[in-house]
Amino acid sequence: MSSCPRVLLVPVSLLTVCVCALSSVSWGQTSHSEQVQIKPPLLRTIDPPAPDATAADLEARAEQLRAGKLYLDALDYYRAALAKKPNSASLLNKIGITELMMQRYREAKKSFDQHAVELDPDVFERTSRGGVQAQLPSPGDRAHYDYTVAKLYAKMGYSDRSLEYLKKALEEGYKNFNNVYKDVEFAGLRKDKRFTELMAAKPPALPE
Repeated sequence: MSSCPRVLLVPVSLLTVCVCALSSVSWGQTSHSEQVQIKPPLLRTIDPPAPDATAADLEARAEQLRAGKLYLDALDYYRAALAKKPNSASLLNKIGITELMMQRYREAKKSFDQHAVELDPDVFERTSRGGVQAQLPSPGDRAHYDYTVAKLYAKMGYSDRSLEYLKKALEEGYKNFNNVYKDVEFAGLRKDKRFTELMAAKPPALPE
């Protein structure tokens, strides 16, 4: 009879440990989930583009969706318009800008590398004022956008515009700005006296 309590103590102890462990794991998973889900995931929220819609109608709808920050839906409509109007510099530029706004910088670079920006070099000047810049959520996002645009302009040889956007990136406090000394796109710009002057001045970053 005296052995019974000892026998019972083992499973009870194990059960206690298991419950504590499961509670700890559950809490850890909840905490991790809360940390991961800082921003809501990008989702498609509307019907896909109609097959019989014209390229102009698809592009107009994409503009509305992008203005409403429905970026995935906007990309669907831009790409559907591009399928009806292949190699459109305007559409490729808009796809690239939408990808920039989604912080998909590699995808955006691929879109712009199809000579789209070379055909329409003013696209960022027209779009950033009240468009892209107004929709980017934080100074850090705007800084990354400005740096990426500066890189694209430098690659095309537009030194004035590249320097303008580099200055913006500096003012916004772009964290990886030292990459300007090793990114190949800035190789030619680094020889420009104005680049040296900009780096020497280093405008103070704007407060967040």
